[in-house]
Amino acid sequence: MKRLLAIFAAILYLASCTPQAQEYEPDIWEFPEPDGLFVFYEVNSHGKALYGLVDAAGDVVMPFQYSHISVLQPQDTTGMDISTIVDERFFRVLNLENVMEDLQLGWALISPQGRFLTGFDYDYIGLLPSDPTQIIARRADNPEHFIFLDRYGQEDLIENEQIIYTLTKHYYRLLPREEWWRFGPDIPEYGFEWTMDTHMGNFWGAATFAPDAGLGAASLPEIRLYSENGALINRNIYHLVEYIGEGMYLAVTQGERVSESFIVNYSGRRLAGPYESFYHHPDALPLMLGISQGYANVLTTNGFRELYSIAIPEDGWVNLVPMGLQSFVAVSSQTQPLTLVKLSSGEEIVFEGFENYMLGGQTQDLDGFILLYMGEHEDPSRMAALVDGQGSVLASGLTFSPQMGYIVARVYNEYDEVRYSLMDWEGRTLLPAQFESLEVLPGNALLAVQEGRAGIIDLGGNWIF
Repeated sequence: MKRLLAIFAAILYLASCTPQAQEYEPDIWEFPEPDGLFVFYEVNSHGKALYGLVDAAGDVVMPFQYSHISVLQPQDTTGMDISTIVDERFFRVLNLENVMEDLQLGWALISPQGRFLTGFDYDYIGLLPSDPTQIIARRADNPEHFIFLDRYGQEDLIENEQIIYTLTKHYYRLLPREEWWRFGPDIPEYGFEWTMDTHMGNFWGAATFAPDAGLGAASLPEIRLYSENGALINRNIYHLVEYIGEGMYLAVTQGERVSESFIVNYSGRRLAGPYESFYHHPDALPLMLGISQGYANVLTTNGFRELYSIAIPEDGWVNLVPMGLQSFVAVSSQTQPLTLVKLSSGEEIVFEGFENYMLGGQTQDLDGFILLYMGEHEDPSRMAALVDGQGSVLASGLTFSPQMGYIVARVYNEYDEVRYSLMDWEGRTLLPAQFESLEVLPGNALLAVQEGRAGIIDLGGNWIF
């Protein structure tokens, strides 16, 4: 008997010496303190959501009486918001009671401290894409021109011609209605549906069909390039024209069975094409993709030379992920593993075992990736996977959403209920799956719903408001 007890004690001792997997405790991580103001809303007795601002102490700084408030927040190309420091976190506010006579919405600018800097005088307020420290706006009473707004709400003219050109053509490139009727030898009898000026004084005109031409004819407007005097520059007809930056336009012809895409400049000269379609993004230039006969051809925008081609599986598709010099193409397929191809070098990252997955997000250093399953997974709890640069699975769940350096995970909790948790890119659970809704806010806080209670919490799960 004593021998058996000794053996049993030895077994217990050895078991106690065996390394055990240590679970990450959410309540011990050193989370950053919340700072600045946070957007929140309350639903009134009529079921209408009214927005206001709350500070990190839970005090209401701006009452809940506005139709919408949002942070002027730049975004990078990975889909993860870039955090702005508290003194640079401006807000734009909309009040539907301030709708203009011509039904234009009126926006106002709010300081990082929650003070009105302007009146509701603008139909657009945002950040300059190439310089997110600059606030741009467009006055409702002068919608053809953008202006700068400084941190005190004072207007300043934009004198840089390239910035003016890019903003006007990329964001609000269509001329106002009174400009649709132009004059010249080749102007259609009924004018244009819309016109779009180019940098060289020419303009694109979408022809308006005669009133008795029937509704079907108007579905594909004929778009041609005209001189400023209304003379045709060339006789090429397109059905879609889109400005894509750097003085280039994507022009598409749509036939009964096939469409052809071209890149043309402001004088109408075809620079590239025909391709079936193009993938382009300002943050991926000077490279773009031209799709043709099952291949994604990597092109330079300087000369439009084909550097190399990427085969597209018959059951697959490609997606351009713009990340500056690290831009790449994601090649997905139902039967082949997800593959990333770097545009600059053609180097491949292959995720073996991840067939029928698409890319859902990644870190700037490309050492963490979110992969999303595109079919019906036999195990729904593994529809989404977080993997490292070598393809090792760090975490899995129903869905993963990258938000400002964190990941909001939709997972099953211990009771097999669908809930949301907060993770980092190493797969560690920072907040457990106890929330019916979760959204990361600028300023180290989250918009949360837990057991029917909606409010703002810090990154440690403590209620602020």
